[in-house]
Amino acid sequence: MITQEFLESLDLPPDKAAALQDAMKKDSAYRNMLHHIGVFPGAVEAIMRTVDAAALDLDNMELLTEKARVEWRDFIPQKGK
Repeated sequence: MITQEFLESLDLPPDKAAALQDAMKKDSAYRNMLHHIGVFPGAVEAIMRTVDAAALDLDNMELLTEKARVEWRDFIPQKGK
């Protein structure tokens, strides 16, 4: 995990440091959600390479989760098959 000390060592302007922290939080939340909905663990990294974490809207996680279930359904094992 990236620590506050590491971010400070980058000597970024405050607005860029805040944007980086926000993107990292969104990335982490989206990864956790992918695991929660059952995406194959090995597919999460590949999916994250296609996702712009900074652009994610985490205000409506229910909608984001449903979109992920549809978009990544090929990477979620089907129960009973």
